[in-house]
Amino acid sequence: MELKNCTFCGKVFASSGASVCPECMKAEEDDYSKVREFLDINPGATIEDIHRGTRVEKTKILKFIHEGRLTSRTVKGLALNCRICGDSIEEGHICNACARELNSDSRSEFLGDLSSEGSAKDAAEGRRQDTPEPGPSKQVRMYSRDVVTKKRRR
Repeated sequence: MELKNCTFCGKVFASSGASVCPECMKAEEDDYSKVREFLDINPGATIEDIHRGTRVEKTKILKFIHEGRLTSRTVKGLALNCRICGDSIEEGHICNACARELNSDSRSEFLGDLSSEGSAKDAAEGRRQDTPEPGPSKQVRMYSRDVVTKKRRR
């Protein structure tokens, strides 16, 4: 266990991996329960209705939707779009097609790197021969959206 500062309240707490203290985590779960109960009674309510009925912040309600705890089917008038291609989605941040494409790209690039000129030992250990030693890197980072866009241009 290590000491961390809570990302919500800033309080120092002993963490076993979480970035939120137990008190804030309980408060968030209480807010989720309020929203869930409100939607059970008022199916298809809008975010504004949920906010007025529960006093839970709108950003928190959207967070629950992005986490997949609520879907846009349960919240009326909400249009979520994939952050890569812009298609309509019901939950999360990216659509299933982009997620599959990212997974297949990552898998094929990883396997391709392993099969290129690396030694058998490096491949067995999941390392590339040209992988630099740990430390500050000067390599250009490529984000998920860039990977999909680059592949579609080919």
